[in-house]
Amino acid sequence: MKIAIFIKKTTFHLGYGGLETQNKLLAEGLAGRGHSVYVFSPKYELQENETEQNKVKYVFIESNYRTRFGFSKFEKMNWVNLSAEYFLSYHRQESFDVILGQSSAAVGILRHRPKIKVPVVSISHGSILNEFSTRLQNIQSFYDFLRIGFNLFYALYNFFGRQREFVTHSKRVIVVSEFVRDAIINETFVDERNVEVIYNGVDPKEIFYLAERTPSSNNSAVKLIYVGQLFKSKGIDDLLKALHKFIQQNGPTSISLDVVGSGDYIEKLKELATRLNLNNYVRFPGKIKHEEVLRTLNDYDIFVLPSRRKEGFPMTVVEAMFAGLPVIGAAIGGVPEAIENNVTGLTYESGNIDELYLCLSKLIKDKRLRANMGIAARTAAVNKFTLDIMIDKYEKVLKGVKK
Repeated sequence: MKIAIFIKKTTFHLGYGGLETQNKLLAEGLAGRGHSVYVFSPKYELQENETEQNKVKYVFIESNYRTRFGFSKFEKMNWVNLSAEYFLSYHRQESFDVILGQSSAAVGILRHRPKIKVPVVSISHGSILNEFSTRLQNIQSFYDFLRIGFNLFYALYNFFGRQREFVTHSKRVIVVSEFVRDAIINETFVDERNVEVIYNGVDPKEIFYLAERTPSSNNSAVKLIYVGQLFKSKGIDDLLKALHKFIQQNGPTSISLDVVGSGDYIEKLKELATRLNLNNYVRFPGKIKHEEVLRTLNDYDIFVLPSRRKEGFPMTVVEAMFAGLPVIGAAIGGVPEAIENNVTGLTYESGNIDELYLCLSKLIKDKRLRANMGIAARTAAVNKFTLDIMIDKYEKVLKGVKK
């Protein structure tokens, strides 16, 4: 099949995250199966117009992604218009069989359905109302508070407009978790038979895993890690407070926490770590290349995702499981679908610092439990969350709409 993928930005762009990483794995996985894959994205800060990586061709379009609330058809440089124009120019040269839209990125194609008769499958990683909830949680300043009105207007515009448009007009909608499935159905009233859950997959070969790995002894440092963006809604302050409580209850101890990532909340987190006397325990190494993170995850003992936001299906959890780490995660959004409580890790009520403290205490103090949960996590990941499983399911959907 010849497949076009539309996405807001790629791993070539600054500030990419889990969605862009998932798209890269998906595109390269499909290309590895012999499909011809093109990824269309706004250009932003990039210099080149086209490039190719691992058999995937990328087309970067000089455009403005954001629309002025309903006036996109009058804006010459708007992504909605230009994405359709660019696609048509490529489509005329050699016909595409199917289009994948990451979130609403393929809306321009859907609006030109009379001209573009290629079936569209859209992928939803979350919902507008959950995104708005996250924006509320990220408020840090009076300026952020003043922007609530704009954010509410934007959320309502997308709730009644773009989200409903791309969900209801796509041939099929793929969602990354049961949680997202329920949210999308409730917010758009789409026929539930048109929505399919496909969990994000990871290539095990990309993640270093030592089967005979020896967990930290009770006398050596137990190493914790968080990987992700550093926003208020990610709940890292909860993790610091829970860690502080553990040290208070148990005295000075050999534990360490690496908070890997970047974001607008990092300085406040550093201030909190200083205030809680955690500077000897916590490091903020900044954003590390994804490949390096995957190589070093196995060096740690526990992965923690203390999020307060309704995550669709966090890839970092699955990556940690492939590295053989037990995962402590907030039971919110799609996180409980990845972590089997008391088997592959521990879940707790999001925002409940006392429960998070108990989870930390349980795993830090019991090296055998860490080892057993780590083995179970690796086994679960191999059985449910491999890239091959994900690509198999995507191929089935794409071939189905192509008929």
